[in-house]
Amino acid sequence: MTPRSERTAAFEEAIEQEWSEYYFKFMTRNDGHLFDLDQVGFTSNPNITLKTIENHPEYEWSHEGIMSNPNLTWTFLKSFKNGMFADNEECLMLYRKNSLHYNHDYDEHADLREKGMGIKNMKKLERNFNKTDYLENYDVYLDSNTSPYMLPKYFKEFDLPLNAGYIARNPNVTIEFLNELVLDNKFNYNSIIYNPAQNGVFTYTDILNNPQIPWRYEDFGINSSLRFNFIENNETIASGHAYLDLVSYNKFTVEKTAFLERRRCDYLAAYRIQQWWWRVTSNPANPVCRRRLEHDYAEMFQVTPN
Repeated sequence: MTPRSERTAAFEEAIEQEWSEYYFKFMTRNDGHLFDLDQVGFTSNPNITLKTIENHPEYEWSHEGIMSNPNLTWTFLKSFKNGMFADNEECLMLYRKNSLHYNHDYDEHADLREKGMGIKNMKKLERNFNKTDYLENYDVYLDSNTSPYMLPKYFKEFDLPLNAGYIARNPNVTIEFLNELVLDNKFNYNSIIYNPAQNGVFTYTDILNNPQIPWRYEDFGINSSLRFNFIENNETIASGHAYLDLVSYNKFTVEKTAFLERRRCDYLAAYRIQQWWWRVTSNPANPVCRRRLEHDYAEMFQVTPN
C-alpha cells in the first residue's frame, strides 16, 4: 500500500494541476470578451504550469513568458522548441531570475553549470554592490515605503516623501489610514494609488466604497482578492472605470485558495466514506459485511436463494 504521505503529496500535485487547467480555461474563454490577455503576462503567470503548456500546444504561448514563468525547469527549457532557447543568454538570465527551480537545476545539471551562473557567484556580486549608491537612489528609497518595518505612524511622525502608489503597497497600511491621508491633504499633488495587489489588505469592497481615494482603477485587475465571478459580473467598476488591463499578471490567490479548499473537502469526504465502507465490510460481525459475504458466496457457488 502506498504510504499516506505519498498519497497526499500526489493528491496535492493533482489538484494544483486541476487549478492550472481551470485557470487556463477561464482566462482563454474570456479573452477578447471581458478582457484582453497580455500573452507575456499570461504565459509567465505562476498559475500556468509546465504541464498546462504541454497540454495545450494549440495555444500561442509567449516565449518570453515561458522564460519568466517561475515553474520553468532546465529539463523543460532544453526540450521546448527543440532547445532553441536553452543557449540564449537573455533567456538564461530570465530563467535564472524567475525560476523557483534554478538553483536545484544548477546543482543537478552539468550542462547548465557550463552556461549559467551559480547562486554563490550571484551572492558574491551582491556583496560587491555599492550600498551607498543603493541608498542614494531615490526610487529605491521610495520603495522602502513598502517595507513591512515601515509603520503608518512613521509617515506622519517624520517628514518622509509620500508617494501614494508606494504607500498603498505597504502591508501595514489600511483603508482607514489612506482616508486619513486624503483628509489631511497629503495627496495634494495629483497622486494616484496603483498596484494595490501588493497589499492584500485592500479588497474590492474597499475600492468601490472609497471613491475619494485617488485609485488608479486600471491597475486593479491585479488585485489578489479578485474573484472570477466578480470579473464575470463587473466588466467595469466605480462609475464605469475599466480595471482589467493587468489581469494577465494576477495570481488570483483568493480564487486559488478557495478552489483548492473545495477539492480538499471533496477528497476528505470521499476518503471518510471509503474508510467507513472498509470498516463495515471487513468486520464479519457487521450486518453489512455478512450480507456482502453471503452475496459473494451465492455468486461463487451459484446458490439459489430459498
